[in-house]
Amino acid sequence: MIVCTAEDRPHALVGLKLLALSLERHCPGVELHAFSPLFPRAFEQWARTHRSLKLCATRAGWPSSWNTKPTILLDRLDAGFDDVVWIDADVVLTRDFRAAWGALSQDTMVVAGEPASPIGGDGSALRTEAFGFTVGRAFPVAINSAVVRITRTHQPLVAAWRELLQEPAYVLAQAQPVAQRPRHLVSDQDGLAALIGSTRFANVPVKMLQPPLDILHAAWGAYANYPLRHRLRHALTGLPPLVHALGQPKPWDPASAARLSAGLSPYCAVAAAYEEELGEPAPWLHPASAIGRASHAIALGNPALRDLPATLAVAARQWGRRQP
Repeated sequence: MIVCTAEDRPHALVGLKLLALSLERHCPGVELHAFSPLFPRAFEQWARTHRSLKLCATRAGWPSSWNTKPTILLDRLDAGFDDVVWIDADVVLTRDFRAAWGALSQDTMVVAGEPASPIGGDGSALRTEAFGFTVGRAFPVAINSAVVRITRTHQPLVAAWRELLQEPAYVLAQAQPVAQRPRHLVSDQDGLAALIGSTRFANVPVKMLQPPLDILHAAWGAYANYPLRHRLRHALTGLPPLVHALGQPKPWDPASAARLSAGLSPYCAVAAAYEEELGEPAPWLHPASAIGRASHAIALGNPALRDLPATLAVAARQWGRRQP
Protein backbone atom coordinates (compact mmCIF):
# COMPACT_ATOMS: atom_id res chain seq x y z
CA MET A 1 0.00 0.00 0.00
CA ILE A 2 1.06 3.56 -0.72
CA VAL A 3 -0.64 6.84 0.08
CA CYS A 4 -0.77 9.69 -2.41
CA THR A 5 -1.85 13.32 -2.22
CA ALA A 6 -1.36 16.63 -3.98
CA GLU A 7 -0.93 20.28 -3.03
CA ASP A 8 -0.31 23.10 -5.51
CA ARG A 9 -0.63 26.03 -3.07
CA PRO A 10 2.71 26.93 -1.45
CA HIS A 11 1.08 28.47 1.63
CA ALA A 12 -0.81 25.22 2.30
CA LEU A 13 2.20 22.91 2.25
CA VAL A 14 2.20 22.96 6.04
CA GLY A 15 -0.86 20.70 5.85
CA LEU A 16 1.09 18.30 3.65
CA LYS A 17 3.90 18.30 6.22
CA LEU A 18 1.43 17.37 8.95
CA LEU A 19 -0.02 14.53 6.88
CA ALA A 20 3.49 13.23 6.20
CA LEU A 21 4.56 13.45 9.85
CA SER A 22 1.44 11.75 11.19
CA LEU A 23 1.61 9.01 8.56
CA GLU A 24 5.27 8.46 9.37
CA ARG A 25 4.47 8.09 13.06
CA HIS A 26 1.37 5.90 12.85
CA CYS A 27 1.96 3.92 9.64
CA PRO A 28 5.74 3.34 9.49
CA GLY A 29 6.89 1.92 6.20
CA VAL A 30 3.99 3.36 4.19
CA GLU A 31 5.22 5.79 1.53
CA LEU A 32 3.51 9.09 0.86
CA HIS A 33 3.74 10.18 -2.78
CA ALA A 34 3.07 13.93 -2.86
CA PHE A 35 2.36 15.64 -6.17
CA SER A 36 2.78 19.30 -7.11
CA PRO A 37 3.80 21.24 -10.23
CA LEU A 38 6.77 22.67 -8.32
CA PHE A 39 7.82 22.33 -4.70
CA PRO A 40 9.64 25.28 -3.11
CA ARG A 41 13.31 24.63 -2.36
CA ALA A 42 12.74 24.97 1.40
CA PHE A 43 10.07 22.26 1.27
CA GLU A 44 12.31 19.99 -0.77
CA GLN A 45 15.03 20.38 1.85
CA TRP A 46 12.56 19.53 4.62
CA ALA A 47 11.32 16.48 2.70
CA ARG A 48 14.84 15.05 2.38
CA THR A 49 14.80 14.32 6.11
CA HIS A 50 11.69 12.15 5.74
CA ARG A 51 12.48 9.07 3.67
CA SER A 52 8.89 7.88 3.42
CA LEU A 53 7.89 11.13 1.67
CA LYS A 54 8.39 10.98 -2.10
CA LEU A 55 7.98 14.21 -4.05
CA CYS A 56 6.48 13.79 -7.52
CA ALA A 57 5.98 16.37 -10.25
CA THR A 58 2.61 16.63 -11.94
CA ARG A 59 2.75 16.49 -15.72
CA ALA A 60 1.81 19.18 -18.18
CA GLY A 61 -1.90 19.05 -18.95
CA TRP A 62 -2.90 17.33 -15.73
CA PRO A 63 -5.91 18.86 -13.95
CA SER A 64 -5.30 20.96 -10.87
CA SER A 65 -6.97 21.25 -7.49
CA TRP A 66 -9.32 18.40 -6.50
CA ASN A 67 -9.88 17.43 -10.14
CA THR A 68 -6.44 15.84 -10.24
CA LYS A 69 -7.37 12.95 -7.94
CA PRO A 70 -8.38 10.29 -10.50
CA THR A 71 -5.45 11.24 -12.74
CA ILE A 72 -2.93 10.75 -9.94
CA LEU A 73 -4.56 7.52 -8.76
CA LEU A 74 -4.35 6.09 -12.27
CA ASP A 75 -0.74 7.26 -12.57
CA ARG A 76 0.20 5.35 -9.42
CA LEU A 77 -1.48 2.21 -10.75
CA ASP A 78 0.44 2.64 -14.01
CA ALA A 79 3.63 3.01 -11.94
CA GLY A 80 3.09 -0.53 -10.66
CA PHE A 81 1.43 0.02 -7.28
CA ASP A 82 -1.51 -2.31 -6.68
CA ASP A 83 -3.06 -0.76 -3.56
CA VAL A 84 -3.29 3.03 -3.53
CA VAL A 85 -4.93 5.30 -0.97
CA TRP A 86 -5.63 8.94 -1.67
CA ILE A 87 -5.66 11.19 1.42
CA ASP A 88 -6.21 14.93 1.13
CA ALA A 89 -3.33 17.12 2.29
CA ASP A 90 -5.56 18.67 4.98
CA VAL A 91 -5.98 15.38 6.85
CA VAL A 92 -3.96 14.34 9.90
CA LEU A 93 -3.80 10.87 11.47
CA THR A 94 -4.32 10.01 15.12
CA ARG A 95 -3.44 6.31 14.73
CA ASP A 96 -3.03 3.62 12.05
CA PHE A 97 -6.12 3.91 9.85
CA ARG A 98 -5.56 0.43 8.39
CA ALA A 99 -6.38 -1.22 11.70
CA ALA A 100 -9.74 0.55 11.79
CA TRP A 101 -10.55 -0.51 8.23
CA GLY A 102 -10.02 -4.18 8.92
CA ALA A 103 -9.24 -6.78 6.27
CA LEU A 104 -10.20 -5.52 2.83
CA SER A 105 -10.49 -7.57 -0.33
CA GLN A 106 -8.82 -6.40 -3.52
CA ASP A 107 -12.30 -5.66 -4.88
CA THR A 108 -13.27 -3.26 -2.09
CA MET A 109 -13.10 0.47 -2.66
CA VAL A 110 -12.96 2.75 0.37
CA VAL A 111 -14.48 6.24 0.36
CA ALA A 112 -15.39 8.69 3.09
CA GLY A 113 -18.95 9.75 3.72
CA GLU A 114 -20.08 13.33 4.09
CA PRO A 115 -22.06 14.32 7.17
CA ALA A 116 -25.77 13.84 6.57
CA SER A 117 -27.43 16.90 5.07
CA PRO A 118 -29.88 18.66 7.42
CA ILE A 119 -32.28 19.08 4.48
CA GLY A 120 -32.09 15.41 3.48
CA GLY A 121 -32.02 13.85 0.03
CA ASP A 122 -28.30 14.46 -0.39
CA GLY A 123 -27.12 10.94 -1.14
CA SER A 124 -25.69 9.31 -4.24
CA ALA A 125 -28.96 8.77 -6.15
CA LEU A 126 -29.39 12.49 -6.77
CA ARG A 127 -25.98 12.60 -8.43
CA THR A 128 -26.35 9.34 -10.37
CA GLU A 129 -29.60 10.54 -11.93
CA ALA A 130 -28.32 14.06 -12.59
CA PHE A 131 -25.40 12.66 -14.59
CA GLY A 132 -27.86 10.63 -16.66
CA PHE A 133 -27.02 7.21 -15.27
CA THR A 134 -29.41 4.52 -14.08
CA VAL A 135 -29.41 4.08 -10.32
CA GLY A 136 -28.11 0.65 -9.36
CA ARG A 137 -27.81 1.35 -5.64
CA ALA A 138 -28.14 4.37 -3.40
CA PHE A 139 -25.95 5.58 -0.56
CA PRO A 140 -27.84 7.69 1.99
CA VAL A 141 -25.17 10.40 2.23
CA ALA A 142 -22.91 12.08 -0.27
CA ILE A 143 -19.32 10.96 -0.75
CA ASN A 144 -16.34 12.95 0.45
CA SER A 145 -13.23 12.16 -1.59
CA ALA A 146 -10.78 13.24 1.14
CA VAL A 147 -10.01 9.51 1.43
CA VAL A 148 -10.27 7.04 -1.46
CA ARG A 149 -8.73 3.58 -1.57
CA ILE A 150 -8.44 1.74 -4.87
CA THR A 151 -6.71 -1.30 -6.30
CA ARG A 152 -6.01 -2.38 -9.85
CA THR A 153 -9.52 -3.87 -10.11
CA HIS A 154 -10.95 -0.34 -9.84
CA GLN A 155 -9.06 1.03 -12.84
CA PRO A 156 -12.15 1.19 -15.12
CA LEU A 157 -14.14 3.04 -12.45
CA VAL A 158 -11.37 5.59 -11.81
CA ALA A 159 -10.91 6.09 -15.57
CA ALA A 160 -14.64 6.79 -15.88
CA TRP A 161 -14.34 9.24 -12.97
CA ARG A 162 -11.57 11.10 -14.76
CA GLU A 163 -13.68 11.29 -17.92
CA LEU A 164 -16.62 12.80 -16.00
CA LEU A 165 -14.38 15.58 -14.71
CA GLN A 166 -13.48 16.45 -18.30
CA GLU A 167 -17.04 16.81 -19.55
CA PRO A 168 -17.94 20.34 -20.73
CA ALA A 169 -20.82 20.73 -18.26
CA TYR A 170 -18.56 19.92 -15.32
CA VAL A 171 -15.73 22.15 -16.54
CA LEU A 172 -18.17 25.03 -17.06
CA ALA A 173 -19.61 24.57 -13.56
CA GLN A 174 -16.14 24.73 -12.01
CA ALA A 175 -15.71 28.24 -13.41
CA GLN A 176 -18.66 29.42 -11.32
CA PRO A 177 -18.67 30.27 -7.59
CA VAL A 178 -19.30 27.17 -5.51
CA ALA A 179 -22.69 28.42 -4.31
CA GLN A 180 -23.88 28.78 -7.92
CA ARG A 181 -22.86 25.35 -9.16
CA PRO A 182 -25.49 22.65 -9.74
CA ARG A 183 -25.65 20.32 -6.76
CA HIS A 184 -24.17 17.39 -8.70
CA LEU A 185 -21.30 19.46 -10.16
CA VAL A 186 -19.85 21.08 -7.06
CA SER A 187 -16.63 19.06 -6.99
CA ASP A 188 -14.89 15.88 -8.06
CA GLN A 189 -16.59 13.76 -5.40
CA ASP A 190 -20.02 14.26 -6.98
CA GLY A 191 -18.91 12.42 -10.10
CA LEU A 192 -17.48 9.57 -8.06
CA ALA A 193 -20.75 9.24 -6.14
CA ALA A 194 -22.69 9.18 -9.41
CA LEU A 195 -20.57 6.35 -10.78
CA ILE A 196 -20.51 4.01 -7.77
CA GLY A 197 -24.27 4.39 -7.49
CA SER A 198 -24.85 3.55 -11.16
CA THR A 199 -25.77 0.14 -12.55
CA ARG A 200 -22.41 0.00 -14.35
CA PHE A 201 -20.45 -0.10 -11.10
CA ALA A 202 -23.08 -1.24 -8.61
CA ASN A 203 -21.26 -4.56 -8.17
CA VAL A 204 -18.11 -2.87 -6.81
CA PRO A 205 -17.91 -3.46 -3.04
CA VAL A 206 -17.64 -0.13 -1.22
CA LYS A 207 -16.65 0.50 2.38
CA MET A 208 -17.84 3.97 3.35
CA LEU A 209 -16.09 5.58 6.30
CA GLN A 210 -18.80 6.96 8.57
CA PRO A 211 -18.32 10.44 10.02
CA PRO A 212 -17.65 11.27 12.77
CA LEU A 213 -16.80 7.72 13.94
CA ASP A 214 -14.34 6.62 11.21
CA ILE A 215 -13.31 10.08 10.02
CA LEU A 216 -13.90 13.45 11.63
CA HIS A 217 -14.66 16.33 9.25
CA ALA A 218 -13.52 19.08 11.59
CA ALA A 219 -15.23 22.01 9.90
CA TRP A 220 -15.26 25.25 11.87
CA GLY A 221 -18.58 25.94 13.55
CA ALA A 222 -20.14 22.75 12.18
CA TYR A 223 -21.77 21.60 15.40
CA ALA A 224 -24.28 19.48 13.44
CA ASN A 225 -21.33 17.54 11.94
CA TYR A 226 -19.97 16.71 15.38
CA PRO A 227 -22.87 16.34 17.83
CA LEU A 228 -22.43 16.13 21.58
CA ARG A 229 -22.95 12.35 21.87
CA HIS A 230 -20.00 11.71 19.57
CA ARG A 231 -17.86 14.34 21.29
CA LEU A 232 -18.45 12.66 24.64
CA ARG A 233 -17.58 9.29 23.18
CA HIS A 234 -14.36 10.62 21.67
CA ALA A 235 -13.52 12.43 24.90
CA LEU A 236 -13.21 8.98 26.48
CA THR A 237 -11.96 6.82 23.59
CA GLY A 238 -9.97 9.31 21.53
CA LEU A 239 -10.57 10.82 18.10
CA PRO A 240 -11.08 8.65 15.01
CA PRO A 241 -8.00 7.69 12.95
CA LEU A 242 -8.50 10.46 10.36
CA VAL A 243 -9.18 14.12 11.16
CA HIS A 244 -10.02 16.30 8.17
CA ALA A 245 -9.77 20.10 8.19
CA LEU A 246 -12.88 20.39 6.05
CA GLY A 247 -13.96 23.63 4.43
CA GLN A 248 -12.51 27.12 4.10
CA PRO A 249 -10.56 28.84 5.41
CA LYS A 250 -8.06 26.26 6.61
CA PRO A 251 -6.68 26.56 10.15
CA TRP A 252 -3.37 27.92 8.84
CA ASP A 253 -5.01 30.62 6.68
CA PRO A 254 -4.82 34.17 8.11
CA ALA A 255 -8.63 34.49 7.86
CA SER A 256 -8.99 31.80 10.53
CA ALA A 257 -7.26 33.91 13.16
CA ALA A 258 -10.30 36.16 13.62
CA ARG A 259 -12.63 33.28 14.43
CA LEU A 260 -13.82 32.50 17.92
CA SER A 261 -12.64 28.92 17.64
CA ALA A 262 -9.23 29.72 16.13
CA GLY A 263 -6.70 27.13 17.28
CA LEU A 264 -9.36 25.07 19.06
CA SER A 265 -10.40 22.62 16.37
CA PRO A 266 -9.69 18.89 16.81
CA TYR A 267 -7.43 19.16 13.76
CA CYS A 268 -5.23 21.72 15.53
CA ALA A 269 -5.17 19.60 18.69
CA VAL A 270 -3.83 16.60 16.79
CA ALA A 271 -1.48 18.62 14.59
CA ALA A 272 0.10 20.40 17.56
CA ALA A 273 1.94 17.17 18.43
CA TYR A 274 4.14 17.75 15.37
CA GLU A 275 4.83 21.45 15.84
CA GLU A 276 8.52 21.07 16.63
CA GLU A 277 9.06 18.94 13.50
CA LEU A 278 7.49 21.38 11.03
CA GLY A 279 10.59 23.52 10.61
CA GLU A 280 8.47 26.67 10.51
CA PRO A 281 6.42 28.71 12.98
CA ALA A 282 2.81 27.60 13.39
CA PRO A 283 1.13 29.80 16.01
CA TRP A 284 -2.26 28.94 14.54
CA LEU A 285 -2.01 25.53 16.23
CA HIS A 286 -2.88 27.13 19.57
CA PRO A 287 -5.76 29.34 20.73
CA ALA A 288 -4.64 32.98 20.67
CA SER A 289 -7.62 34.72 22.27
CA ALA A 290 -8.46 34.80 25.96
CA ILE A 291 -11.79 33.12 25.23
CA GLY A 292 -10.05 30.39 23.28
CA ARG A 293 -7.52 29.75 26.04
CA ALA A 294 -10.32 29.63 28.59
CA SER A 295 -12.28 27.14 26.48
CA HIS A 296 -9.17 25.00 26.16
CA ALA A 297 -8.62 25.09 29.93
CA ILE A 298 -12.22 24.29 30.82
CA ALA A 299 -12.08 21.19 28.59
CA LEU A 300 -8.70 20.24 30.12
CA GLY A 301 -7.32 20.33 26.59
CA ASN A 302 -9.49 17.44 25.42
CA PRO A 303 -9.55 17.74 21.58
CA ALA A 304 -13.16 16.57 21.34
CA LEU A 305 -14.48 19.16 23.77
CA ARG A 306 -12.31 22.25 23.79
CA ASP A 307 -14.05 23.94 20.82
CA LEU A 308 -17.54 22.96 22.05
CA PRO A 309 -18.46 26.39 23.51
CA ALA A 310 -17.52 28.12 20.26
CA THR A 311 -19.44 25.69 18.06
CA LEU A 312 -22.48 25.89 20.35
CA ALA A 313 -22.35 29.68 20.08
CA VAL A 314 -22.29 29.45 16.29
CA ALA A 315 -25.14 26.91 16.28
CA ALA A 316 -27.24 29.17 18.53
CA ARG A 317 -26.56 32.15 16.31
CA GLN A 318 -27.56 30.22 13.20
CA TRP A 319 -30.70 28.93 14.91
CA GLY A 320 -31.63 32.47 15.92
CA ARG A 321 -31.34 33.71 12.35
CA ARG A 322 -33.78 31.04 11.16
CA GLN A 323 -36.46 32.12 13.61
CA PRO A 324 -39.24 34.40 12.27
